[in-house]
Order: sequence, then structure tokens, then C-alpha cells
Amino acid sequence: MKGAKLIYIGTVAALFLFIIVVTQENIIIEGGVTFLFYFVMIFIMKGVTRYLMHLLGKYEQVFEVLDFNGPKEVFYHQVDI
Repeated sequence: MKGAKLIYIGTVAALFLFIIVVTQENIIIEGGVTFLFYFVMIFIMKGVTRYLMHLLGKYEQVFEVLDFNGPKEVFYHQVDI
């Protein structure tokens, strides 16, 4: 959620600088676009988070099948010849 807020704040700052250059007549339209952009970004971030959590569950299943119990066993697993 912090990433989405950072992107939103950056967008608002950029639009604020743009508003200074543009006339005040377009401020309602630009405010509406900024407001909608915030919700689109939140929707995208939630989708990405949901997908990453799904992948995390799959990786845990694979590790259970391969009998890896911890990160040291994954990275320092030695194969007997």
C-alpha cells in the first residue's frame, strides 16, 4: 500500500505543477482524473498483491513436496553422489 500512496503523491505533485501552468478552468477535470487514477492504481496494486500471494502458496507447496524445511536447506542443499 505504501507504493501506491507514493505513486499517487508523485502524480498529485506533477499535476499540481501542471495546474500552475494550465488555466484554473480545467482544475475540476484534472482533479477528477487524479481521483480516478488513484483508484485505478489501488486496483492494480491489489491485483498484483493477490497474484504474488498465490505464487507464494505454490512455492510453499513445491518446497513441501521436495522436503525443504528452511532457507538454509534450500540454498545449501548438497546432493549425494
